[in-house]
Amino acid sequence: IIKQGDHGHEFFVIKDGKAEVLIGQTKQVTLKTGDYFGENALLRDEPRTATIKAVGRLKALKITRDQFVELGLREKLDFP
Repeated sequence: IIKQGDHGHEFFVIKDGKAEVLIGQTKQVTLKTGDYFGENALLRDEPRTATIKAVGRLKALKITRDQFVELGLREKLDFP
């Protein structure tokens, strides 16, 4: 879905399914329905910090950088 080191323009929320988070070739965690990824690229304008791979079928909602800003999500959401 996304590749570590790439410049990111989207934020994703998993609607259904699972995805693996990899740093280098090492699996860190499995994301599931309701989890999100891609926020660092939008919040900090930095390259992707991990690779995210779908585990089987995955449905996700995608929010582009423009939509993220337009909706004011930087101010409305609390990201760790």
